[in-house]
Amino acid sequence: MEIHYKLNAKILFLALFGVILMISSYFMFVYEPVQMIVKKLLSLSPGSLFFYLWRDPPYKIYINLYLFTVTNQEKFTNGEEKLSVKEMGPYCFQEILLHTNTTFHPNGTISFIPVRHLKFIRERSVGDPEVDRLITPNIPLVGMTAMLRDSSMFTNLGLTMVSNTANAKSFVNVTVHEYLFGYDDLLVKLANTALPTWINFEKFGLFERIMALDNSSNVVTLTTDYTKATPQNPLYIPEETQRNFYIQEYNGSPGLHHWGYEDTEGNETLETNSRCNFIGGAFDGTLFPKDLTMDQKFNLYRRAFCRPIPVKPIREVVQDGFDGIEYGLQEGFLQQPSVNPKNSCFCKDGSDCLPRGIASIAPCYYDIPITISQPHFYNAEPWLEKSINGLKPNKSKHDINFVLHKKLGVPIKANLRIQVNLDVGKTKYNAKTTIFNNLHLPLCWFELQVDEVPTMVRFLASVAFDIAPVAQNILKFIFAILGTAMISSSALWLLHTSRINDSISPLENLPFSRFSLRRSSEYKPIPVINIPQEYFRPDLRISK
Repeated sequence: MEIHYKLNAKILFLALFGVILMISSYFMFVYEPVQMIVKKLLSLSPGSLFFYLWRDPPYKIYINLYLFTVTNQEKFTNGEEKLSVKEMGPYCFQEILLHTNTTFHPNGTISFIPVRHLKFIRERSVGDPEVDRLITPNIPLVGMTAMLRDSSMFTNLGLTMVSNTANAKSFVNVTVHEYLFGYDDLLVKLANTALPTWINFEKFGLFERIMALDNSSNVVTLTTDYTKATPQNPLYIPEETQRNFYIQEYNGSPGLHHWGYEDTEGNETLETNSRCNFIGGAFDGTLFPKDLTMDQKFNLYRRAFCRPIPVKPIREVVQDGFDGIEYGLQEGFLQQPSVNPKNSCFCKDGSDCLPRGIASIAPCYYDIPITISQPHFYNAEPWLEKSINGLKPNKSKHDINFVLHKKLGVPIKANLRIQVNLDVGKTKYNAKTTIFNNLHLPLCWFELQVDEVPTMVRFLASVAFDIAPVAQNILKFIFAILGTAMISSSALWLLHTSRINDSISPLENLPFSRFSLRRSSEYKPIPVINIPQEYFRPDLRISK
């Protein structure tokens, strides 16, 4: 009887376990628990894995720098030839990015200060920047003179006298490191002494100035949960507020003051504010929306660029085994406002509009007429490239493109290429600068490159979007099949044992019914018959 009870208990446990498996399978079919776990895991929230990966990104971001050295200094100075340059590079630096001072806010946003450091990578470079030298136009001299080209004669003559006192030359011969990160220049020192609020540096280094702008304690506010973040600014496009990780504010404002944006309260509108000088809804290049589609366009913004860069999806691709979307520049990014009204704030009165393919970033760089373009004036007016020998625009080498993971929204591959130029214009009263008049001097171009997905990101993407969903689909069917089998087996066993018991039940009608095999809780004693002792005498016989 004890064995029978144990057997039935096991059958009931098997049936119960089958029910649990069936419920689990139903839960997987209806609620997709893996997606719930992935969503939590990949949310930018305090303590999440995604937060730690974002705070200290494992990506190896390389900045490949290409410079231009002048090859015909004397003949150009004498007016015998147009300027000829030769490209030098790449000189590769790894950009190490940290997000510091991170603070989560109740309105579904996070604020932080990005800090960037550079590390020289010799094996990816053509030479040693401490040794390699180049001949280049004297940027402080030409830049300051170009900035004052529309000023009075007395102002220009005064600058000419100062430059002569400083013995400034038309060209300088410096090392690559000096050109990028600073060299002593008497004109710069004089300007720093006389006008410290304008020229706030003692040494001039082209790339050092660019990085200084990126590292000037910029406080960025991103959206982490768009369902809680409800910006009121009417310049937002509705789709921009329906996705995470977009910029809400940069240094306390959703707009660019240097391009005329004025801060407002609530949904107030001003004539000076437009989509041109508005960066709300843009992305900083480290995080992008998840579940990307081919109809989503957006802007990129980094303070060194001075203005948003609009990008669009080009095609769906498979990159390094991941489904992704390739992006490129939107048409009209470097067009005049007469062609692209979205650029209206970049040349307000129409007189300072630059030719197609060039955009001013002067307000971010001391009002010196610095411009950006694509490398070698790719996609610009043809005469820009032809005005200087040695420029060879090429789509595969000089265009912008990057690939984002379609579901995770992180970079898989990136080649963001920008050229920095000096718009000389028509300088006056200084023979050392007038030789450059009306030229757009290419100073350098750089490529922000990502060519490898970090191991941790690769593992996370594979588990979240490849392994886990497949495992869930397999498990929910296995659970359903096993649960059904366990419940069915238990039912069949109970039915079988019930039939056996029914076949034994007639024994109850026999004379020995007290020995019934039927299980009962009633106690039934076994009768004892007393036999007299004399019946066992040896002389007693039973006769037939």
